[in-house]
Amino acid sequence: MKRLSFCIGINKYPKKVENLKGCVNDANDWHNLLTDKFNFQAINSGPLLNSAATKTKILEGLQVMLERLNVGDLGVFFFSGHGLSIYLDMPDDDYYDEAIYTADEKSIVDDDLRKLLNTYKTKAKLIFIFDCCYSGTLIDPVEFNN
Repeated sequence: MKRLSFCIGINKYPKKVENLKGCVNDANDWHNLLTDKFNFQAINSGPLLNSAATKTKILEGLQVMLERLNVGDLGVFFFSGHGLSIYLDMPDDDYYDEAIYTADEKSIVDDDLRKLLNTYKTKAKLIFIFDCCYSGTLIDPVEFNN
């Protein structure tokens, strides 16, 4: 069984929001726990931290993990940083999209994650850990197009 991990931590944001403390430490700790103790292979050589954690890099890393997983494999995605709730002018169950806020001040909304996961074709297991505000419904229980 293959075990893959992808850990992200953002303490420093350029302008619009306050910087955080501990997110980089959390991403490093999760990366070390998964790779050293549980023999996971990291998607990158280490966690994606601060300014490197752009929307493009996060989505690319998640896509790489999904592409490498096969039946019976396990993938872990960990994010520690700011989370958002974005009001919509149209119904989306509750009129809000939940999102993670990237280092380049862009959002990855729950719909972006759902769209990416719906391209996921294997029967591997995925664990998502979000250490951020508004994380409760970032990954709603959904039936993936397997």
